[in-house]
Amino acid sequence: MVDIDFSLLLPELILIGGAFFIIALDLIFRRRVTWLLLPVSVLIVAFAMYVAIDLAGTVASTVMNTFVVDTFSIVMKVIIMLATIFILMLTDGYKPLGNAHQGEFVGLILLASSAMCFMVSAGDMVMLYVAIEFTSIISYILVGYLRRNPLSIEAGIKYFLFGAVSSAIMLFGMSLLYVLTATTNLGGIVEGIMHGAVNPIIVLISVSLFMVGLAFKMGAVPMHLWVPDVYQGAPTPITAYISVASKTAGVAAFLRIAFWFAPMLDVASGEWVNILSFVSMASMVLGTVIGILQNNLKRLLAYSAISHIGFIIIGVIVGQEVGMIAVVYYMVAYLFMTMGAFAIVIMVADATGGYELNDYVML
Repeated sequence: MVDIDFSLLLPELILIGGAFFIIALDLIFRRRVTWLLLPVSVLIVAFAMYVAIDLAGTVASTVMNTFVVDTFSIVMKVIIMLATIFILMLTDGYKPLGNAHQGEFVGLILLASSAMCFMVSAGDMVMLYVAIEFTSIISYILVGYLRRNPLSIEAGIKYFLFGAVSSAIMLFGMSLLYVLTATTNLGGIVEGIMHGAVNPIIVLISVSLFMVGLAFKMGAVPMHLWVPDVYQGAPTPITAYISVASKTAGVAAFLRIAFWFAPMLDVASGEWVNILSFVSMASMVLGTVIGILQNNLKRLLAYSAISHIGFIIIGVIVGQEVGMIAVVYYMVAYLFMTMGAFAIVIMVADATGGYELNDYVML
């Protein structure tokens, strides 16, 4: 029998329960309670965040070590929940969305946030993969939510196609690691490879393929091709949500795995560092140079997000505790900066109806 400590899972369970409560409220009372959905959802996320903060100082795992709670995971969950609160506030009064199906929209955001929190705490490949796929499926729906907007539909389809390819590549990498170690637990994988006669090149290839899926979530080069079109076509609050919450979850999972797998990558540390250095530099240069050429503000912010990932990966390359702390500080600053930028984009778009630089001439 599996021993489950539900107190460690409480923030995620609150978000899941809150999502179904919001959806049920909207289905039962329809437009009579539309005004109530956003305030209630903000309170639900705030309560989940309070419970997560209350776990500060806890270092434990549950569900057969597949779910890990520590200071790093708690901080990243707080960033994700803060981003969720900001997104819900930006959704209030967002004209293209209107009041139709608002309960479903808000409920999906809460469900996506819960899946991202599971990503942050995943201590097992299966747990991580399921959390990533659950997050991705909801994100595809939210990106293509404006069914009468061709750009939104196109963005949703592109996001789905790129996501499916990256998931297949990541699953192949996971399969190789399982074949090498006969376990899906991240700690067990490290132990199995460290004490086994395994070709370091195969280990490097397996981990690199595994990391491709997380690179897709982060929007790092070369898995960045979906970013500009999805950012432009998605409802603007969802663009902000993907830019901050989804990126935070991807960065947290990437960082945890990079540090967890560091001992078994020592034999190939030169190649591993070279790969990360290339991804970092390519993301910074491509995001900055091509971003300068953009006239659409949402595409400009998309390339800005790609550039930021390059700087974040530097923290992974540095390694050790100092690199992890640097990434956390960067993500906190990125949260407030990005939310402020998208709030301005939404306000100007409401006033002018456009997202081009020309719409900002009179500011």
